[in-house]
Amino acid sequence: MEKSHFVHLHTHSHFSHEDGVPSPQELAREASHLGFSALALTDHNTLAGIPSFTEACRQYSIKPIIGCELNILPFQMRIPAIGAAGDKPFHHATLIVRNKQGFFNLIKLVSRAHKNSDDGEPFIAFDDLGESAEGLIFLTGCQRGELYSLLKEARVEDTEEYLRRLIQIFGRNNVFFELTLEDSERERTINGRMVQLAEFLGAGIVATNNVHYILPEDEPVYMCLCGSGAILEAGAGAPFGEVLCPSRYTRHLASEKEMREKFRTHPQAVEAASAIAELCEFTLEDVRTNPIARLPLHDFVRGQDAYSYLWDKVFDAATMRYGPITDKIKDRLNEEFDSVKRRGFAHYIVFLQYLAEYLKKEKIPFIFRHESLNSSLIAHLISLNELDPIKYHVKFKALTQEDENHPAAQMEIPNDFIDSVVRHLREMFSPSSICEVGHFQPWPRASLLHFIAQWARLSSKDFEYFQKSTSDKKTLKKEEYQKFIAEKRSSLPISDPDFLFAIFSRLYPRPRFLQPKRGILAFCSKELESVIPCRKNEDTFISEFEEEFIDQLGMHSIRISPNMTLDILKTAVDWVRKQGNPRFSLNSADLADAPTYERLGLGFTEGIPPFESITFKSLLRKNRPASFLELVKTLLESGQPASAKAASNKSPSISSLLSLCLMGFRCAYIKTHHPVSFLTAALTHFYKKNNNMENYISLVRQTKRLGIKILPPSINDSLWDFSQEGENIRSGLMIVRQVGERAGKNIFNARPSGSFDSLADICQRTDNRVVNYRVLENLIKAGALDSFGLRRSQLLHILENTITFFKKEKEEVNATLTLFGEEDIERLSEAPDIPEFTTDELMQMERETAGYVITRYPLEPFTSLLKDMHTISRGDLTAKHSGMEKFIGGFIDYIEEEGPFITGDTVMLLDFESILIKVGKETAERYKSALKLNLPILIGGVVEKLGEFPALSANCAFVLEDLAEKIKSLRKIVINCAGPPAISYDTLRRIHRLIKEFPGETALEILNVPEGGGGLARKIAKLKVLFCPPLYYELTRLLPAQSIRPYTAAPTADDAILAGW
Repeated sequence: MEKSHFVHLHTHSHFSHEDGVPSPQELAREASHLGFSALALTDHNTLAGIPSFTEACRQYSIKPIIGCELNILPFQMRIPAIGAAGDKPFHHATLIVRNKQGFFNLIKLVSRAHKNSDDGEPFIAFDDLGESAEGLIFLTGCQRGELYSLLKEARVEDTEEYLRRLIQIFGRNNVFFELTLEDSERERTINGRMVQLAEFLGAGIVATNNVHYILPEDEPVYMCLCGSGAILEAGAGAPFGEVLCPSRYTRHLASEKEMREKFRTHPQAVEAASAIAELCEFTLEDVRTNPIARLPLHDFVRGQDAYSYLWDKVFDAATMRYGPITDKIKDRLNEEFDSVKRRGFAHYIVFLQYLAEYLKKEKIPFIFRHESLNSSLIAHLISLNELDPIKYHVKFKALTQEDENHPAAQMEIPNDFIDSVVRHLREMFSPSSICEVGHFQPWPRASLLHFIAQWARLSSKDFEYFQKSTSDKKTLKKEEYQKFIAEKRSSLPISDPDFLFAIFSRLYPRPRFLQPKRGILAFCSKELESVIPCRKNEDTFISEFEEEFIDQLGMHSIRISPNMTLDILKTAVDWVRKQGNPRFSLNSADLADAPTYERLGLGFTEGIPPFESITFKSLLRKNRPASFLELVKTLLESGQPASAKAASNKSPSISSLLSLCLMGFRCAYIKTHHPVSFLTAALTHFYKKNNNMENYISLVRQTKRLGIKILPPSINDSLWDFSQEGENIRSGLMIVRQVGERAGKNIFNARPSGSFDSLADICQRTDNRVVNYRVLENLIKAGALDSFGLRRSQLLHILENTITFFKKEKEEVNATLTLFGEEDIERLSEAPDIPEFTTDELMQMERETAGYVITRYPLEPFTSLLKDMHTISRGDLTAKHSGMEKFIGGFIDYIEEEGPFITGDTVMLLDFESILIKVGKETAERYKSALKLNLPILIGGVVEKLGEFPALSANCAFVLEDLAEKIKSLRKIVINCAGPPAISYDTLRRIHRLIKEFPGETALEILNVPEGGGGLARKIAKLKVLFCPPLYYELTRLLPAQSIRPYTAAPTADDAILAGW
């Protein structure tokens, strides 16, 4: 397409939350489609869209122009006078960035506007422009601009004064009278006056379309977003097209041809837009510089700076660590210091050292991550990294000129300490030098639908229908939306769900609220609000730019993030200390501890986040590492763990895995020597990480397999988290659904006065508004009230009456808890002799209320069936069974679909009861319904050797519950000896022997008995068999599969059963 000579200089994206429809990416894409070579983004009081806008412009080869439309008080009004003015009479003005200084000045103005907002609309005073005008171009604004208002009200003297001051601030060449076209005589008259004034003053004019959406057809979307009632005035039954403007007057991204037609009486205003764009020379590359500026952290002695301070600190530490410094160490440090000096890194490293000292002082464990410093000896000597890179042969990875300007460091710590560490970081800087890094939360789908329905004035019934009718709909693409509007504009009423969903399609997804990203901070040596746009967030500031863009700008930043491994370690150490070892610490874990390596070599890594992958477990069993370096190499061989992946997806290095491996080893050490303490901690934090309940339930099973008893929750004994009781683990109240922290706190606050001894006692001493019927019902079902001596069936039977009694009595007398007598408690605690629920019912209750079966191992219901099918237990399976076909029952704990063991036909690895299972493509597809986490299944396959350990190459898998039902449904198995090929007498005798090994309840019938086999056939017919996959597969080795026909209650064979086997 031929390049356009027009540039839109007044354009809004969806970061103008109240009225901007398109995303910055959509704007750039459409601008490219229309042939524009440049485009400005001027959102209302924000620069949040700039990162995505500039990236989209780069993608579409468009010159990005940065700007903003700001709220400005009338030029004669001062900020102290606002309160007396009542409703704040804001005007709009559009500011365009010419150069680097203009960019920082615009940031300062946007930040100031939000600082003034006081939870209302952002604004600046007119005088603020005088301090920050350099490098900016001023457009007088749309119909809400002050010049437009003054001309509309014919305030001649005020107009002259306003323009005089404006030109004085910005200079005549940087002020442009903005013309926009509206469908009224008044607007055309005002535009004419602006042109005359501009000519008289020697200022410029420029045409804009005040763009708020891309397509003319987007006008109803814009009206909805603004809350405009104009479209509704015609009535809910009127076609929406009746009130839409002609495209000549809509605020869409008009083509050059359309703009020239709109402003045919002022062609010079159209030409001026591209001339202004030429004046804008600024690019973001201008500010992506190295932030070498001194950070206000340390009062260095006279003649010393951050670099010399760091030099002295490091060489003192090296002397203490190594004694006389060898040439090898000296060369290494010189290499690293050269890199630090070249990249201006010294101040940032001093900051990191201060932070590390604080964490050590507060005894907060941490893992330090940084692209370069992870491999640094300097970082080790100032306690950022625990492990010596010299000892572990780690080469220093210097940052090159091609690397990011200033990659941020990350400190991973236990979750409970993040807020206190962030507070400490804020105290290290002045409030104006540090901010939280922001992130825009998307507008939730349901909330946006409700917003649209409210605008359309739908009744609650109509909204319910609208929401339901659109739940499964796909949003319309741009072309589909255009076609819909064109076809329906004259027939479809405003309240029609299809019309409202079309509006939704143009708005979803879109950002809604700016929230701080927890633990991520940006800071600098000067006023931060003049470097990145910030908004007030209670007692601090939050940046409009998100994390990635702040890194690209070369800003100082730090990420304080949670690490579940450290959470587990901290809690495990606490439990070890409570169990009689008060001096235990993480440093107690000897890196040469042989028992720990022995357990690791067996693959016992459950509950250790860095070590849980199936591949790593398998390599541990194969490699049997006996030293820390061998352990690191094994982790490296397994592929980079998810927790260590970098954004760049670069191959893992030893330096990036050292800290991860150290924390994993410490977990393994505690698990080896204090298994109950460790698993108590692991269960707590696996549960709290509730986005992965499958791993938590797997850990529960693994804990039980180790012989450690997990006790059910107890109203009297449970804490909120899991807790250690001797050699057992007590479930915490947090696992019981509906029991939130508020209810838990209410229960805990009542316990100091004595243990609860009945359901009535709980209702008497707790707040029934918080510890309500649903909470108590789930506590009963989970077994938390079993200590009261009543069956769960009895407790549920008396629950409603007990709650009702205490609720009524408390309301009637407004009594204190002491007004209820012992007789009331005893009477309410009496329960009829109701039989307890069946075992299956109790297990189902526990699954519903706690997510898993607490009181039994969930494989127990199938123990007898597994035994009768001659399956082998995980403990009995050894490498000596290599080459044999075996069946085993249990649960899949983990599934992997990539890694060094995924080769050839293998597409999936399973951790099945701590046994490695390889699954081929055909097996994975055929049995995919069974190959899922946390289902009790039967797996059959051929045993392989993996070092000294067995593995299984799977050829079938069945859900045990479904399999048991199918086996139970079988009434008869018919074996046809006629074949083809026909069955010999010898084969029949072998079938007889095989069937005798699987006694059960299913009858047998033999047809077409071979000569001389009548007696043997009668013997077989007298037997009852457990017809199951292990027997079926053995039979198919003796006779064709089509010779075996299963019968259920139906008169014809049910061949679908065997087809699934």
